[in-house]
Amino acid sequence: ELIPVFLGGRGPGLLAALLSGLLCQYFFIPPPDALRLSWPDGWVAMAFYWSTAALIIALVHGMFTAYEGQLQSDAKLRELNEALEQRVAERTTALETEGRRRSEAQGQVRQLQKMESLGQLTGGIAHDFNNMLAIIIGSLDMAKRRLTGNEHPKLASNLENAVQGAQRASVLTARLLAFSRQQPLAPQPVDANKLV
Repeated sequence: ELIPVFLGGRGPGLLAALLSGLLCQYFFIPPPDALRLSWPDGWVAMAFYWSTAALIIALVHGMFTAYEGQLQSDAKLRELNEALEQRVAERTTALETEGRRRSEAQGQVRQLQKMESLGQLTGGIAHDFNNMLAIIIGSLDMAKRRLTGNEHPKLASNLENAVQGAQRASVLTARLLAFSRQQPLAPQPVDANKLV
């Protein structure tokens, strides 16, 4: 009688228990009384048998229902684990991307800080160099004014070359100061042939 329970569930199991009870009554009771139960022994025995069979069928059915529920719970748990692993992988990728962006931004900030420090250093050096050039250019101008014309002929041209060099250095210093202040350098076209 347990085979119908395994294969068909509660309804076929109860039908099998009823038929097996009738068959037991037929085979274990003498044939003249095969379909008639004696009161009260036969009815009590048959009721006990049916209740026991119904209890066994209910327990087996409950066991299989619980097992199916466990299988469904395991399947849902596997699906949830897979979804969670996928979300963790996506979030990990997003965090790695954000970490790369942050490290790139921090690298850019460090580079900007270096450039700012370099600009401040350049500005300080250019300012001091500009002060020295002012003294040199002033001294060269005073030397040019004191020329009487009796000096060596190359002395005037040497002083003029020194003044031009100092003025070029002054232009370079102005560019360094513009770099340190982050000002545009205002480049101008140059005729290379004329300079040569």
